[in-house]
Amino acid sequence: SALYFGIKYYLLSQEAKKRYLKAISMAHEAQLKMLRYQLNPHFLFNALNAVIACKHSPDDVARVTQDLADFLRSALRDSRLLEPLSREVKALEKYLAVQQARFGSKLDCRIICDRAARGVMVPPMMIQPLLENAIAYGMQTSDDPLRVEVSARVNAGWLEVVVANSGSWITPDPECSPG
Repeated sequence: SALYFGIKYYLLSQEAKKRYLKAISMAHEAQLKMLRYQLNPHFLFNALNAVIACKHSPDDVARVTQDLADFLRSALRDSRLLEPLSREVKALEKYLAVQQARFGSKLDCRIICDRAARGVMVPPMMIQPLLENAIAYGMQTSDDPLRVEVSARVNAGWLEVVVANSGSWITPDPECSPG
């Protein structure tokens, strides 16, 4: 009977462990979905201002509007928990096209992504918030043009992503912002 109860206890503990891991996975998935739906409203307002700034050029209005639509479609689509980095890079290119229309010659951006890195599975919208911050805070401290570079490569079996700008570090003021 000790063997019976031992096996039964083991099986019950394994089942509980599976339920726990599934609950954790579902919580992470829900958290990622929430983050995806919390696009920064300032970006949207600024993107619409970029469209207005192009009002004298119908071709530019069409291009910026299409880039914005493509970025939003990619950011808001239902996705898996992990997707290839190549999808993130395509979304970043659309995001940068809108930002480029907004800032013009004041912004110089580039993305360098190794072929091996493009296939690595990552959470969707992993890099965009970092890029958004690099532009927003870099504009405060960099001489024109602000240079922003996103690079991705596989190094010793690990994905290495770097978002860098030509701005200076701003020491956070805990009274203004907790982050």
